[in-house]
Amino acid sequence: MKFTDDDILNILNATGYLSINAISARLAATPSTVRRRIAALEKDGLVVRTHGGAKIANGKTDSSFVFRVHTNAFEKKLIALKAIKLISSGATVFLDSSTTTYFMSDYLSEFPNLKVITNGIDTLANLSAKGVNVYSTGGAVYKSNPSTLVGDVAVKAINSFHADFAFLSCSSVTEKGVLYDVFDEENVIRREMMKNADKSVLLLNGSKFNRTDTFKLCSINEFYAAVFDRDVSKIFDPSVSVKLIY
Repeated sequence: MKFTDDDILNILNATGYLSINAISARLAATPSTVRRRIAALEKDGLVVRTHGGAKIANGKTDSSFVFRVHTNAFEKKLIALKAIKLISSGATVFLDSSTTTYFMSDYLSEFPNLKVITNGIDTLANLSAKGVNVYSTGGAVYKSNPSTLVGDVAVKAINSFHADFAFLSCSSVTEKGVLYDVFDEENVIRREMMKNADKSVLLLNGSKFNRTDTFKLCSINEFYAAVFDRDVSKIFDPSVSVKLIY
C-alpha cells in the first residue's frame, strides 16, 4: 500500500503518539519505510521520534499553520491549480487565511496586474516575495491561529475593497452542504469577503466531508462554485445546487 507523509501526520495528530509498528500496521507498510519517513518529518520539525515510536512536535497540532500546510498537501495543490483557472489578468481577489488558498498564492504571479487582498500572514508574505500586488487586511493576530488577522480593523479594510472573486475554505462540510469551521473569528472574515466579492468560490479537500465543527459558516449554495480534489457529485444531497468543479 502506498502512503504519504500526510497519512503519518494525520495518524499522529489523531493519536498524539504511536509506535512505529502500530503506524506500519495502519499503513500496511514496513517498519523500515515508516522510520525513514518519520526521520524526514522530524527534520522538518513536524514530529519527534521517541523510543520505538513518534509523536507530533510541540505546537504542531492541527491548528498550526506549518502542520496544516503539510496535511493533504497534494490534494490542496490540485485544488489550487483548478481554482486559478477562474482568474484572469487584472482581476481583484480575496484570499482567506486557509492553507488551501495559501497554495493558490504559489501560482498567482503568472497573472499580470492581479490584486490580492488577504488576512493570511503567510499568504501575504508568499505573494509579496513573488512580486504580486498584495494588500493586507490588517487587524489583530488571532491567538488561536497566529497565521490569521481578524477583528474590526480587518473587517473595515475588507469593506473598503471590491473583488471579482473571494476564494475561501473551511474545516468541514455535511452532505447537505452546511459549512463549518473551528474558528468563529475567521468565519466573520469569510462572510465579509463574500459580501464584497462578485463571486465566491469554496475550496475543499476530501478529508473535510461529512463532518461538523463548532461554528457554522453558511450553506455551500451561497457560493458561485466549489472546487474539490475529487469527484464529489454523488456525495452531496440533491439539495446542493452549487457548481461543482473537480
